[in-house]
Amino acid sequence: MDAAVNVGVAVKNDLLRVELEKKKLESNRVKVENGIAVAKLMLARQMNRDNSDFELAETSLDNIDPPGDYKMSADEAVERRAESKLLAISREAAEKERSMERGKVLPTVAVGASLMYQNLLDDDAVNGVLFATVTVPISDWWSNSYSTAKFDLKAQKATIDEIENKNLIKVDIEAKWNSLNENYKQIEISRDAVTQAEENLRIQRDFYNAGTTTLSNLLEAETLRRQAADSYSDAVTGYWTAVCAYLTATGR
Repeated sequence: MDAAVNVGVAVKNDLLRVELEKKKLESNRVKVENGIAVAKLMLARQMNRDNSDFELAETSLDNIDPPGDYKMSADEAVERRAESKLLAISREAAEKERSMERGKVLPTVAVGASLMYQNLLDDDAVNGVLFATVTVPISDWWSNSYSTAKFDLKAQKATIDEIENKNLIKVDIEAKWNSLNENYKQIEISRDAVTQAEENLRIQRDFYNAGTTTLSNLLEAETLRRQAADSYSDAVTGYWTAVCAYLTATGR
């Protein structure tokens, strides 16, 4: 660009525009490097490492697994969630408490037997007695009946809570699945935008080299291409975030 200005092909203003764009790129590079450093610190903390002295593997942004590779039945996923297991335990505990309380108001039966041996006039005789008693807790019937009704309600509430909360968990799983598909579509849209922006930049560069367009148009085309690339990177990041959220929601 300096040579073009010296020979009069480009004006000084064009040179300033190019230098300004270079400064912007350098500034963005510094921001990216700082962002990577912060991300490594956060990742090291998640891995319980004392430092972030490790390298991040570079992966291609084009190799994206489709949502179908992570699909799981919502009903199956609900049962895998820790919340569902806790709800089942709470319901079972309430049902056992109800059974124990009901046992207090049920009649109790005691069965016994006795044997008696006699030897009179050298005549052996064995007599046996079998007896049974039934106890009905009539005195505590009212208080025990009230307590039993209370535990019945508690067990019913535990069952209703389990059903309702499992339905909410299923809604959450479906929402995460929809978000996953939405983010994947954003990748496809952003990829098309990058292709169009790159083609526009190629055309504007050819026009500029042929002297049929201005540097401003070329720089604008470059800015559009960079914005499209940034949007694509954001879409990919959003998609992998949605993948993690869906895997977590399905108990994986």
